[in-house]
Amino acid sequence: MSEHKKERRQPQRPQGGPHGGGRIVEKPKDFKNTVKRLFKVLKPWRAKLYICAAASISSAAIGIFGPKISGQATTAIFEGLIAKVRGTGGIDFARIAQVLLFLLGLYLASSAFSFIMQRVIAGVTVDFSRSLRQRIGEKIHRVPVGYYEKTSIGDVLSRITNDVDSVSQNISNIFSQFLSGIATLLGVLIMMIVISPLLALLVVLVVPLAMLIAVMIFKRSQRYFKAQQQLLGDITGQVEESYAGHMVIQAFNREDETLKTFQESNDQLYDSAWKSQFFTGLMQPIMNFTNNLGYLLVVVVGAAQAALGIITVGDVQAFIQYVRNFMQPLMQFSQITGAIQTMAAAAERV
Repeated sequence: MSEHKKERRQPQRPQGGPHGGGRIVEKPKDFKNTVKRLFKVLKPWRAKLYICAAASISSAAIGIFGPKISGQATTAIFEGLIAKVRGTGGIDFARIAQVLLFLLGLYLASSAFSFIMQRVIAGVTVDFSRSLRQRIGEKIHRVPVGYYEKTSIGDVLSRITNDVDSVSQNISNIFSQFLSGIATLLGVLIMMIVISPLLALLVVLVVPLAMLIAVMIFKRSQRYFKAQQQLLGDITGQVEESYAGHMVIQAFNREDETLKTFQESNDQLYDSAWKSQFFTGLMQPIMNFTNNLGYLLVVVVGAAQAALGIITVGDVQAFIQYVRNFMQPLMQFSQITGAIQTMAAAAERV
């Protein structure tokens, strides 16, 4: 690694020390345009993506009716016990068996659609990754020589390996969880309103606070995810050049300067990595608090309504399951927030 080449690349590295400025404080590029460009690249697989979307939505939609139907079995058991205590009857096991068999068929159909979705999206991500690397390989031979004078070989390799892997690996999880989550969220909300508008209102009132905090965390952590991807490319380039040119480094007595440069970049990578993971990790406790608060409201108010005969015991049990199903997509959205940001940052570099 010559000194002339090092001097030309030095301004590209983050400045300001391990915990200072540089890339860690720079603002991310246009998130929307990056996502649009990514979907444009996915155009050859549009038909398969439509199949995957339909299967994902169908799986979620079928599963939505599960708690309501299981609540009918709970109501049958409860009413049978009351009738047995009063001496007017007993538990209708035939009715319960019929409900449970229908419920089994419902969940099998939902699992079948989920299997189709996972199978199709797995093929799409593998084909997309291969196609993207092939296009990058073709473009490498078209870019001017000056590009390689300004960009380290390690950074180019990082784009081909780390960034492409980050994009392709996250497409499957984000695509499947996002679509099924939206379908589940809307379907469960409708079912909760049908069972008890009052209970549905209490649950929905808790959500905006959690979503507001989630949006704030998302905006704040995006720049750290972008810095993490960029610094990873810098370190890859430094390691590659130091390894390939270690004889030149020793000849010009540049060991201390090279080690110092690597330590600065490594400290900045550590700083951006732990901050991005810290902000993403805040999402789970927030959603858990929202989930538990929703359970508390449903149990207290639902028990009062059941005692007054407004709703049945099975409806309360079904509503508790719906609260869990309603919060689950929100928790999934919080979990894939980091994956979305990592994928967007990697897509910008690719």
